[in-house]
Amino acid sequence: MPLIGGGANPQNKRLFSEAKRKLAEWSDSAGIKKQLRPQLLGGLERVMHTLPERREWFEVQSILIGKSIEVSLRLEEPHFRAFTSRRGVGVTTIAPAWNVGWGQVLKRPEVYEVLSWFLHYARQYVHRSRVAAVLMAALERNGQALHPFAAEAIYQRYGPTQPMTTVSAVLNEGRDMALRQWGRNSGRIPQVTQTDWAGWNTLDPSLHLGIAHLLRAEQLLKSDFTLEAVVAFDCVIQAMAGYLSVRQSSSTSPTRGQVCRELGLSKARAGAADYAYFIRNNFGAHPRGWRWWDVDEMLSEQALSAISGMARCALRAAADREPTARLVDPAPTDWPEWLLKNFVSIWDAVWFREMDVAGHRP
Repeated sequence: MPLIGGGANPQNKRLFSEAKRKLAEWSDSAGIKKQLRPQLLGGLERVMHTLPERREWFEVQSILIGKSIEVSLRLEEPHFRAFTSRRGVGVTTIAPAWNVGWGQVLKRPEVYEVLSWFLHYARQYVHRSRVAAVLMAALERNGQALHPFAAEAIYQRYGPTQPMTTVSAVLNEGRDMALRQWGRNSGRIPQVTQTDWAGWNTLDPSLHLGIAHLLRAEQLLKSDFTLEAVVAFDCVIQAMAGYLSVRQSSSTSPTRGQVCRELGLSKARAGAADYAYFIRNNFGAHPRGWRWWDVDEMLSEQALSAISGMARCALRAAADREPTARLVDPAPTDWPEWLLKNFVSIWDAVWFREMDVAGHRP
């Protein structure tokens, strides 16, 4: 059955209309020439017609996420592997190869520029969502916020010229290739790491965003950028507010404390969330004329520990309840269908629309 067009199911036709509307709204707000708008929409239609022909196009990526030999992880999940090499922690992931092969489909340069970059970011989003689970496991088990951007990466692509066998087989091949290049640990192979994050849905945009802010906050806190860390911790709760808002219909914006209470956190955790929001508004994001120099007095070790613990608990609570209100399939068997269904939320997650509008591309 085709993804869109004649013969497609009615739901896909509705989803494609929503995708075109999202792209058209960006085109209008970004100041794209009016005559290019139909070209962009036509390009999106060609992409959606082409994707089903590439259902077996995949990319396996192995990256080093931290050079710390103090962290020992081993995960063997359906869509990723995590392992410890002599160079540090590595992760092997698989994602659709959406980032290649569009030159003959999108022949107009302006259309190719927009849609090929979006598809590149969408494929990157899938890879990073799997890496995010490993990063959270390292944080919770070893207390280390490893870096999500790899200094080294190894890629293998599968498609018409090199067909893929099974997902499990190519993940193992990618991991083993990385271990040959980076070196196997001389010690005993660790037991499989037990972590809730291996089973939680990091493909959900709100959870993915919350993880990014939490890791950034912990890195800032470790480097003694306390005010900046509090701002990032508050961003975790802001992401969780987004998680709730797309699942509930409400005309009012909840306070940070109300977000925590809705997630089942204690009154003390809710108070820590409200306090972090106060610090962010009065000193971090929108500094007011009141005791700027004394903000450190308001961020004791006890307060910072409470704020960090609150953000971690809120993220865990949202991830734990996500299966009961699932919006994004964490293990799709049909990636073209998945991209069509989630086009709007993935576009919002990866495309910096406001930067284009403001013209801030240096």
